[in-house]
Order: sequence, then structure tokens, then C-alpha cells
Amino acid sequence: MNTPTTNPYRIVVGFFTAPAPALRTLMMPTTLHQLCYLQQPDRPPGVLLAVFSQAWSPKSTELCLQMTATAESPLYEPAWRFCDVGGVRLHRVSLTDAITALDRFIDSGRPHQVVTVNLDFLRLAHRDAQFRQVLNSADLAVADGMPVVWLSRTAGDPLPARVTGVDLTLHAAELAARKGYSIFLLGAAPGVAERAAAALVRSHPGLRQPGVFSPPMGVWSDREQCDIVERVRAAKPDMLFVALGAPRQDLWLRERLQELNVPVCAGIGGSLDIIAGNVSRAPAWMQSVGLEWTHRLMCEPRRLARRYLLEDLPFLVTALTRRAPDAAGQPRI
Repeated sequence: MNTPTTNPYRIVVGFFTAPAPALRTLMMPTTLHQLCYLQQPDRPPGVLLAVFSQAWSPKSTELCLQMTATAESPLYEPAWRFCDVGGVRLHRVSLTDAITALDRFIDSGRPHQVVTVNLDFLRLAHRDAQFRQVLNSADLAVADGMPVVWLSRTAGDPLPARVTGVDLTLHAAELAARKGYSIFLLGAAPGVAERAAAALVRSHPGLRQPGVFSPPMGVWSDREQCDIVERVRAAKPDMLFVALGAPRQDLWLRERLQELNVPVCAGIGGSLDIIAGNVSRAPAWMQSVGLEWTHRLMCEPRRLARRYLLEDLPFLVTALTRRAPDAAGQPRI
């Protein structure tokens, strides 16, 4: 590797834990191809301020300074690192890990964005740089569907499991019932959020009645946007689940994240329709083998046929067959 002639070093600040035998980072800077791993098994969790050579190699000398943890953001387990799938960074988490992350987000009191990335997200992100940036800047990005897990396997860094928006919402409700957290459901067609809230309360004794609001369809005026934000802020929820569809829900949450000031802000697409019972969920065996999308297609052919068959399926086939690595060592899509 050639040594750069200008700006040979860059300063990187990240949140680290210090497991044996090495420090690992969650917030992997996209400009760095490799990280320097340090043999510091007895160090407490902290913030690592490091100067990395752009021309990193195992023989290069790196300067790292271990500092006391002062950041407000929760520290993650070392295994919760990124997997790059078609330019979208996903956290390598199980459903249990994801719920633990939500709990830590709430403990921090600061707003965090959660994205549930399915195959359609990857397709949209492939052609929309703004949407891709929003996904990559999320505090937690999970794989919502087996096709995303399959693509991670072709990348040589398999995700441990899928974490669907439905499962995330259901288990978040269990967490809320157990710890006294509050939930707000925003979006879906009129009446859907109310029925979903009732279903969550029935299935999770002790859950506080979730706040609900179904905003008008179409483009919102500034007044309508302010009204939506004020409704959420007035409810002061610990978790906000937004069902507006992608990319709208995720772009809107990113734009309004600080203003909403909710510790957990998650986009969950059509999950409320399933929770409310408007749309049936695929049997467990279909979910386990990655055929849940076929069940959804049979249930909603008018709405999903074009997206699934003419857009997402060709994208998946192309992605699975184009596995040549790019300059960063990641498969191209």
C-alpha cells in the first residue's frame, strides 16, 4: 500500500469497550478500512481518541490514548459491530441485543433513531444517497427480513439474526410493561394505531395505554408537522414507533429527532397493521425460511406485487450474483 503524501493521519473519536483481547468500536468511521486493535483486557470501558494512519498496515505504528468514559451515549457490547450490506451499515445484533439497546437508549434520556432495514430499504438506499446517509447515521440499524441476512452472508460477515419491526415493537412493549416505560404509536391508516395499541395492552399486562395519532395522508404542511411534534412531545413517551413507510418515516424522524426528544424513535413500516390484526402474519415456518414476503404478497397483492416482484426481487438477484469486492473489501451491489 502506498503511503499518502498529504494528510497521512486522521483523528478518530469513537465509543469503545475493552474486552480481552482487543478494543472494538461500534461507530466505525466509514473512511477507515481497518482499526487498530489494542491488547488492553484490564481497561474499563471508555472513549478512545486515536490517531490512525490512512496507510494502515499491521506493521505500522499507531498512537492511541485511552481516556475515561465521559460520553452520555450508552456503551455497546463488543460484538455489536457493523456489517456492511450494499453500502448500508447494519448492527450485528439479535432481538435480545436490540431490546437491550432500547433500554439503554431510554436510560440515557437522549433521542436515538432506530431503523428496521429490509430489502426495499437497501434498494432505495442504493439509488438515494440521502436515505443511505440517514440509515448509516442511525443509532441502531437492524435487519428486517431474511433477504438482508442472506446478503450479509454473501458479504462474508453474516448477521446473527433478523429483527423485524413487528418483533421489535412487540418486545419493546414487553420491556415497557416490565419497566414502566411509555409508548407512542404514530402513523398507519385511521384507527389502525388505536387497534394496535389495544392489542399491545391486552397482550402485555401492566403496559400503560400508548399514545396514538394517525396524521393526514399526503404532504404535511408546516402547521401539521408542528401539530404532530407537539402531540408527541406532550405525551412524553419513552419510545415512539412511526408507521409511515420508507423512506418517509426515516427521513422525517432524522429531521425531527432532536425536536421530538424521545429516547427511542423507530420507523416500523407496516408493523402496526399486523399488530392490529388487519394483516395476518406468516406462519413461523415461513418466517424461518425467509418466505414471509410471499405470505405478505398473497395477503396484499395489489399493494405489494409491483414492489416485491418488479423492484425488490430483481434487486436481490443482482445483489446475490454480484459479489466482487470494492476497494474497501466490501461486496458491491
